[in-house]
Amino acid sequence: MRLTEMSKMMCVIVAMAAAASHAGQGPDLSVTYTDGVTHIAPGATLTYTLTVTNNSATAATNASATATLPNVLSFTSASNGGTFANGVVTFSNLAVPANSALQLQFNAAVINPLAAGTALSYTSTATAIVDPVQGVDPVLGNNSTTDTNTLDAFADPVICTLTDGLGCAFANGLLTYTAEACNIGNIGITGVVVKNTIPVGTTFVSADNGGTFLNGVVTWPTYSIPGGVHTFRSVTVKVSSPLPVGVTQLVDSSVITDDGANGVDANPGNNFITDTDCILPSVALVITKTVDISNPNIGDAIVYSVVVKNNGPDNASNVTVTELIPSSLTLISATQTAGMYDSQAGLWTVGALVNGASATLTITATVNVNPPVQINNTACVSNAPEVNSNAALNCATVTIIPGCSTKPIILSGPTATPAQAILGEPQTFTVTATNSGNVPLTITWDFGDGIMGTGATVQHSYPIAGSYTVKVTVANACGGLGASAQLAIVVPPANGTFQCSLLKANFNLARVNSDSLSLLAQFSFQPGFNPAGQKVFVQIQNYLYSATLDSHGKFIGFNQNVSIKPFGNTYILALKVSRASLRTALLPGLGANVKSATISAMPFVINIGSQSYSKTFDTYYTAKNSAAKLTK
Repeated sequence: MRLTEMSKMMCVIVAMAAAASHAGQGPDLSVTYTDGVTHIAPGATLTYTLTVTNNSATAATNASATATLPNVLSFTSASNGGTFANGVVTFSNLAVPANSALQLQFNAAVINPLAAGTALSYTSTATAIVDPVQGVDPVLGNNSTTDTNTLDAFADPVICTLTDGLGCAFANGLLTYTAEACNIGNIGITGVVVKNTIPVGTTFVSADNGGTFLNGVVTWPTYSIPGGVHTFRSVTVKVSSPLPVGVTQLVDSSVITDDGANGVDANPGNNFITDTDCILPSVALVITKTVDISNPNIGDAIVYSVVVKNNGPDNASNVTVTELIPSSLTLISATQTAGMYDSQAGLWTVGALVNGASATLTITATVNVNPPVQINNTACVSNAPEVNSNAALNCATVTIIPGCSTKPIILSGPTATPAQAILGEPQTFTVTATNSGNVPLTITWDFGDGIMGTGATVQHSYPIAGSYTVKVTVANACGGLGASAQLAIVVPPANGTFQCSLLKANFNLARVNSDSLSLLAQFSFQPGFNPAGQKVFVQIQNYLYSATLDSHGKFIGFNQNVSIKPFGNTYILALKVSRASLRTALLPGLGANVKSATISAMPFVINIGSQSYSKTFDTYYTAKNSAAKLTK
């Protein structure tokens, strides 16, 4: 009962009576109040009936009635426009005829579950009030009444479940038991203590929620559980190996108690529970793997040793090992001390291994990977029906990193067939090389004219007469290890003697954006030479020029033209080019403001058709604001 609200209501009645003392006698209202029960359980719904009776010959108007609700009740609804606020149900503007009664009702539910410490008895007060305008209620003693109920609440701590999630356990295995500690009562409990007695044949590993272990028992700190709430406490143990003599099963137990402050335990028989596991035969299989050479050379033979051992405590009846040879290895042989090995399937069927026994598989293979890369090889063991308690060591891996033992050797060559090169005709180039360990070789050719080739035998032709250095390089898969050799090739001009006299080769490099080259050369050819359609190629230092002449023996292009014209019994080649890129091509590294420079050994080549003329000028001189000159 809320005494504060009751006191306030009585004060209102007295005040209204005092205020109406000058108005005369009003109607005489009395009240009866009941919910029809004396005991009620949490969660139940109550219907309160409040009857206001007018015991006088004067009708009551604008009267009111109230009922207080204890904090264990929750208001749901009311008749006659009743409202609820601040723990009070209020009916207003009531009209009660003379010598008549008015029945009012409201509904409320008992809170469920109840908080720990809730009083198990409560009282509700109902009051009828006359409107002061009508005067003073002549009998105030019958205006208020109460209804008292006893709460049928109960506390029931219980271990709802206890399990490790298994039906059977095995030696060396880890088990985690979880106790579901519940309060299936409808009022909170305090001072809750949960204890767990671990099985004989196990050792304590850990406990959650601050549980401590002493003398075979885990005890968790005291706490509270509201009504209807389930909590959990877990402990992890390890099964002993071997198990103590006589231990054929594992029995774990948990118990829950509270301090009784919220009522006597309604059912002490459900406070204790056990979990029983059978014990399976178990083995501890360990697999190890080694290799005799961790850095073999390609082509070497290596030996893997795979050893599987049963560390017990029981016998293993069906042991198998997966051992698949990588594709980068070629199997030579495989032997085993027990069972059979299928190299295609990569399966070693070991069979039975008694406690303490071991078996070995020996594999010999050749390293054939190219290029050499890291090779990982893994073997894994399994068994049935016994439990393998050593699952963390079920697999073993070894790694090898192949290499190359020696660098390649050129046994002979390079040679060219025919030995004498002919301009434009193919030659066959050959080299013979060897490499230890059967490592594949890579043979690369550089023909000295910017063309490359690969293979032990290749063909190449030279379109331009001249002297060339052919270089062949032999390497293996290890990259940097290799051998090389050179061959000098001379390609003479075609069609007999090709005579050439350089008449002029002036370079005007005074202005960077308008550099120019003017070249005149006199040639003598064999009879029948025709300049029409001839291909002309000119190279000076890094400057290259090429063009195909028209039917008149000339070519005219943007900022460049070239022609070949008869001159007596000879021909004159005239070339003129104007191009901004001439400076950097002719004189690499020469700045725009350099007044003079001397460059030694500048190459000069002219090809006309299949004939070639080449010369290396001894010196080359240039002066700013003047034409450059070649010293022949």
